[in-house]
Amino acid sequence: MAMLPPSQNPNLHPQATVSPSPSVAKTPESSFNINGILTPQTSGETQLDHLLLSINSLPLWIRQVIYTDLRDALEKEMSAKTIKTLDKQHFLQLWDPILATRGKNEILNPSANVSKDVQQLLKFCKNGLNVANICTELHWTLEKCCILLCDTIATGYIEPSISLTIDATMRYLGNKTRLGEYLVQSQRITEEDMEQALLTQQYITVAMGERTNIGEILVRLELVEQEDVEAILFLKEESSKVFRTQM
Repeated sequence: MAMLPPSQNPNLHPQATVSPSPSVAKTPESSFNINGILTPQTSGETQLDHLLLSINSLPLWIRQVIYTDLRDALEKEMSAKTIKTLDKQHFLQLWDPILATRGKNEILNPSANVSKDVQQLLKFCKNGLNVANICTELHWTLEKCCILLCDTIATGYIEPSISLTIDATMRYLGNKTRLGEYLVQSQRITEEDMEQALLTQQYITVAMGERTNIGEILVRLELVEQEDVEAILFLKEESSKVFRTQM
């Protein structure tokens, strides 16, 4: 299945220099840096907070351009139905993992057999950082963070998420489940839908000698949208990359 390419954003030029018109005086509240991003007078607690604060400090008409461009890009990568489900309560990247009693005890009395990565994760969870901030502050991939979250939840250091969508996404990006299992666990499809897809996949393999992936089968059966399958596969691919803010 073809993967969606990264969204192209013609409205943002990271290396462009933005200068005010000579006839317009600079305001004391803000200035433009060489990356074309407005530099606020205050900064967030993390790199990602600082980036978001910088974007929110831009003039309204610039933020409108950014919003419409990102909206158009997302509409090309996901179905309208899926876009409507992107609320903060069920969004993995915005989830604040909560320490269990065992995790709190581990911070107070570190164990020799607990890895440095796990200890760092527990400390950042103690400080109330969400998944996105943990990744950017520690320079981790989202995949690595999800693997560690799954492991620390399984060993009782961190409380499980109450969101089925967050749990399903974390397990999928953390290589604990496959695409079909993710779709069932996130309630995109039912177990009966999955059984139908597996039977169809088996029939195509035996009768036609073709090996078809489960995502394509689900799309053929009209159980999921093509855009949604491509979006989650692309997210899976992107989760293995490190994101660094450049401020």
